[in-house]
Amino acid sequence: MACFRKYALLLCLQAALFASAKGSLWAVNTQNKENSDLARVGIARFANTENDTDYEWVETSLPEAISNSMHARFEFIGQDDALVDNAFRTHYQQSERITVPTAAKIAAASQTDILIIGKFRVDHENSEIIMQAVIYNTQGGRFIGQVEERSEVNNRIFKQIDTMASSIVSVIYQYALQANKGSSYGYLRLLVLVPSFTTKEERAQAESELLVLKDELARQTPGNYMTLFEFFERYKVAETEQVKALGLATRKDRSRIKAWLEHYGVTDAYLVFVSDNKVNITAVSATKTAQVSYAVGATTEEKQKALQKAQSEVGMKTALVKEDGPFSDILNLHVGIGAGKGILESGNRIGVMSGPAVHASLKLWRFFQPQFRFEGYYAFQQGQLAGMMGASAFGGLGYTAGTSRWSVTPFAAGGIFTARVKTDIDQIYVLLPSVSAGFLFTWHIRPGWGISFSASSQYAHDPLAPALFFTGTLASVVRF
Repeated sequence: MACFRKYALLLCLQAALFASAKGSLWAVNTQNKENSDLARVGIARFANTENDTDYEWVETSLPEAISNSMHARFEFIGQDDALVDNAFRTHYQQSERITVPTAAKIAAASQTDILIIGKFRVDHENSEIIMQAVIYNTQGGRFIGQVEERSEVNNRIFKQIDTMASSIVSVIYQYALQANKGSSYGYLRLLVLVPSFTTKEERAQAESELLVLKDELARQTPGNYMTLFEFFERYKVAETEQVKALGLATRKDRSRIKAWLEHYGVTDAYLVFVSDNKVNITAVSATKTAQVSYAVGATTEEKQKALQKAQSEVGMKTALVKEDGPFSDILNLHVGIGAGKGILESGNRIGVMSGPAVHASLKLWRFFQPQFRFEGYYAFQQGQLAGMMGASAFGGLGYTAGTSRWSVTPFAAGGIFTARVKTDIDQIYVLLPSVSAGFLFTWHIRPGWGISFSASSQYAHDPLAPALFFTGTLASVVRF
């Protein structure tokens, strides 16, 4: 009986462990599904290029500092450290510099979207430690930033490690601003200068302090910082509203200033009050408020600490999302003008052709991308040909490969070729089946717009006089 109870207890324990494990796996899967758009960030152990045993602790201290700074500022999926370290050790061979191909191999092996890797060495002759890091974006296939810090080999090294972590966060924050789509207001950081001074000297002092703040904030967190007066001018605020805002500022009515800013779509701001040789900063976000202050003559470090405190209390985390691939939207529409020449039988009797071209690429699935193309032609006179007007329409399939900056789309299609051909003595109309193949090279200048060049060939089947045309097209691309 006792044996039975022990066996039953063991079964219950196993069932509980299984249920717990199943629940944990379900929670992880749910989290991964909910965060499927977040970027996977890998931070590798820093390479000790000279295997200096006295500084082995830097190998892990740097990644830890970077990770802490990243988690304080961003939302992302942290990739497993062991997976990233193993990929780094496999593909990095203690070379002089970390190249893009090497970073690409490490990122692929560690399955990361953003990879932070680096190295350090100790210059014993100058008593310096040199720390270098690169930030690699997998989808773009490029480095989005490189950071280097030097420090004396003393207690100052701890501060430089934190400085390097902050610099890396600034680089990634700037990348996030460029990668995320949205309105300009979405990323606006506004410094409001309160005109509480009474003399020209006080005003000059306040404006000078504001310039220092703008530079320091831009260094810590890249963004778009401006004074209230610059905001008036840039967004063409009505004069009555300007008077209202200045009145609220003069009275230091923080809550109503916040409401006035929200009316213009600004939910992230710094209200700067300068008076009595003291700077008081109220940082506001959509849901939080924080206040810090320091003397006008405070040191740079004191100002930095105050601003960092305000940012940490109200700053919302920025989501690091996976960068768009070469074809992230449903439709890419190319509209431009092309020119071409025909060969083979009737084609070589036709002069240079030119006309409008429209190409539409649809992405119904990653591996199913229908292509539709229309080309219009006007052929210039050549020999007995007095002129030709025609058009082709095709439908087919293609596939887009590349990055968010550029892409290549090879395609093959079938359709019809129709034309009115006019000679010196008569004119004829043709309607022929045709096939076409070619490629588009697209340069994505902005998230929704770019330019493209396409080269294609078209074979118009005529049993008596077939024609083969080659066409090049320059077009503007709009993404929907």
